[in-house]
Amino acid sequence: KDILSLYPETEDTPLGARPLWLIKKAPDMNAELLTVLVRLTETGDFNYHEAVKKIAEGLMGYQYLNPESELHGMYFCWESTWHNWGNTQAAALMAAYRLTENPACLESVRLWADHFVPFVLTNNFPWEITVHPDSTYTLTPYPQIAYGINSMYQGIKALADVTGDPKDIKRSEEIFAWFTGKNTAAIPMYDPGTGRCYDGIDDAGSVNYNSGAESTIECLLAMQRADSQ
Repeated sequence: KDILSLYPETEDTPLGARPLWLIKKAPDMNAELLTVLVRLTETGDFNYHEAVKKIAEGLMGYQYLNPESELHGMYFCWESTWHNWGNTQAAALMAAYRLTENPACLESVRLWADHFVPFVLTNNFPWEITVHPDSTYTLTPYPQIAYGINSMYQGIKALADVTGDPKDIKRSEEIFAWFTGKNTAAIPMYDPGTGRCYDGIDDAGSVNYNSGAESTIECLLAMQRADSQ
């Protein structure tokens, strides 16, 4: 509540005005909070409609809007950086749209899906992207981990479930295919015999065959979402 009291204040940055009412100015962290608040409100036992509205608006305020850039539509995770792991803003905004029916949430995710998702697919799920004040950017290609892939998958799948648009469905399938072997290592990351998921791809020909809880849980959440329709 204390941080939301700053709504609708913003601060100027080299990449434009940014909301001041998000916890620690961290969109990735606030996306997780937004998802939880939506689900709590949907139980009927809590009413976080106002917080959901403001946090969703804050996440949209961290969307990179530059039609001249191939990163147009990207959601910053921290300051001027997007990172693959935990980039759940699109999924959180779709959850907010489900609760509030605010078309701005849907339009924001639509922009992300039409512009940034194709960039991510073309560039094989980069690890991190930092945008500089002159709009150039630095891209770190590896590693790739299940937490990052599922974060994007949940967002595009939620959009596809709402729109039924063939291009959204196709993109969701392309992202999901990382788990089944359509990746730069050409190795299935999911082992159906054990239900585990490998920890990631360290570079084009190197798979980390460890299987931690995070990797397996994120993979199984993706499998569960894929089977939900």
